[in-house]
Amino acid sequence: MIKNIFFISILFNYLFIYFLIKFSKLYFLDKPDFRSMHKKPTITGGGITFVISTALSCFFIDNKLFIICFPLALIGLLDDVFNLKNIYRYLAQVITA
Repeated sequence: MIKNIFFISILFNYLFIYFLIKFSKLYFLDKPDFRSMHKKPTITGGGITFVISTALSCFFIDNKLFIICFPLALIGLLDDVFNLKNIYRYLAQVITA
């Protein structure tokens, strides 16, 4: 059962990433600035695909782990979109932990 969930999770990840790349080129393109390590615009927001696939996998095995990880995923996505200050990200991580 666990092996099947693992492979289903990998399949979900692949499909979500495939569609996210097309969507992200329009809405989640990070342009380099003083905080960045990259020189060219880069797609961001990919971490949400892991959260979605994990949530679906946990749903199948009746596990509530994704509820605990959701605040971290949300703050990560908000940071990708709005470039949040470090203190907000840190507070979300401490509260979740």
